[in-house]
Amino acid sequence: MYISHFRSSIFKILSDIRRAQVKIRTSIMRLKALGDKDTAIKLTAMNDILERIALRLETMLILGYVNSELVKTPLALTYAIEVLKAYTPPDIHYTITITQEAIEKLIVDTLRDFPQIPIDNLRNEARLVLEEALKNAERAVEKS
Repeated sequence: MYISHFRSSIFKILSDIRRAQVKIRTSIMRLKALGDKDTAIKLTAMNDILERIALRLETMLILGYVNSELVKTPLALTYAIEVLKAYTPPDIHYTITITQEAIEKLIVDTLRDFPQIPIDNLRNEARLVLEEALKNAERAVEKS
């Protein structure tokens, strides 16, 4: 399915993601200075997951169309975001919530054309992505 009518939504979501990432990076630096490594790890994982979503959305823009695989991954990642959202400061929490809702709306609009996506596997995929993001974040925070 071509994305011509979703293009503006995708650009808005991408700008929201980038805005959230700037806030997250600022919070991570603050948390590291305060010695709160656990929350810094969770925010680093959130930043990684947002980057993955942004890359999928940018891929959609470059290709000019949406397929079920491009839609499935951001949907799974929004489940992972839901878990990490509890650890975010209020300003980031609000930005993430707005971004998450926009991503879910975009996905729901495109899912009408892809009913064959197995929703059951999405939670498992989200769990795997979350575990991987947390491990990578822990390594990144330990390095710095």
